Amino acid sequence: MKAFKDSGGRPWVVEVNVTTARRVKALLGVNLLTLVGRDGAKALGDLLDDHFTLVDVLYVLCLDQAGAEGVTDEGFGRLMGGDVLEAAADAFLEALIDFFPNPRERAGLRAVIGKAREVRDLELTAREARLAGVSPAEILKRLSGTSPAS
Repeated sequence: MKAFKDSGGRPWVVEVNVTTARRVKALLGVNLLTLVGRDGAKALGDLLDDHFTLVDVLYVLCLDQAGAEGVTDEGFGRLMGGDVLEAAADAFLEALIDFFPNPRERAGLRAVIGKAREVRDLELTAREARLAGVSPAEILKRLSGTSPAS
């Protein structure tokens, strides 16, 4: 079982099993078992990029705990953002990987996710480098279509 802490410091356990996966599919229409398939991990990447749906999936995966603690879906959403959302996504990924029974499949998923993280880091580094090479005056000029002195 994987866990993360919300913005209030409360721990949440994320567990993917047949029951929770079935519940996610029934309530949200998201089939966790097909997030990685013939198209690689595109569906998984789409889910991770859609923070609203990801938080809904996390809430459903944690529904028993949320019910026991009286946390509604809206209350859960208020606890998610920034570093918490990244930690929750990581816990979800680990729980999803651990669900698959085949060790080779789990290793393959870990490799795919590792490469995706490397690509994301390279993209962020490239963006930061491009931004560092542009002065605030140049940014203003590009946004307004005029020079700063105009």
